[in-house]
Amino acid sequence: MAANDNRRRKKIEAQRAKRKDKQRAIARVESSSKIARVLQAQRWTLFDTRISDRLIEKGIANAFIARRGPHNQVVGVVFLVDTFCLGVKDVSVFYGPETRWHEIVQQQIENGMRLDLIAPEALRKLVEGAVAYAKLFGIAPHRDWLQASPIFGDIDASKSLVEFTYGQDGKPSYVTGPYDRPERVRQILQALTQHAGTGNFHFTTHYSPDELDCELLEEDLDDDDDDDEMRIEALESRQAG
Repeated sequence: MAANDNRRRKKIEAQRAKRKDKQRAIARVESSSKIARVLQAQRWTLFDTRISDRLIEKGIANAFIARRGPHNQVVGVVFLVDTFCLGVKDVSVFYGPETRWHEIVQQQIENGMRLDLIAPEALRKLVEGAVAYAKLFGIAPHRDWLQASPIFGDIDASKSLVEFTYGQDGKPSYVTGPYDRPERVRQILQALTQHAGTGNFHFTTHYSPDELDCELLEEDLDDDDDDDEMRIEALESRQAG
């Protein structure tokens, strides 16, 4: 009887110790900064790489990558990639249970986003290629890019045989986003003018020349209402994607 009690007590103590170890491990990661989480996760098991299906049509896509760590905790990153001009426009970092990551992905699908599986090497090649393309025209990636990029870990982009095209019709093509302030638009237009040259890039905007106070925009827009309507339709279509 005493032996059974000892075994039972040891089993309970072992379970408690295991729970405490798990809690401490989770607490260590939860208390770390965003960059520390990504740096820690770069050696975790890679289990999910996906991309939304608007890339070829609209030059913009969400690139998902996630790694699984101890106790089914996940660090995932979603890069909003603009292959037409801006490179990485936005970065979202996720940390939490794997079940929650799957819920987020499923929610995107239910909201109408088609997500296709993509080889990790191709995903990294796409994202880093977009960043490099934007830098050719003096456009830096999103401020969280450097913090989030270690999520790629040891993925070797050179192993991918997939070829990606950047720009549109051989030129960078800038479409203003719904939250781009005039100051940001002017900054990008000035960078494109300096690095690509006047007339060597496309752009679409919902701002008027007066709102932007930009001579370049005034030169590009004419008095043809049909052309302006087409610009607006293209802008709304791309933003909707």
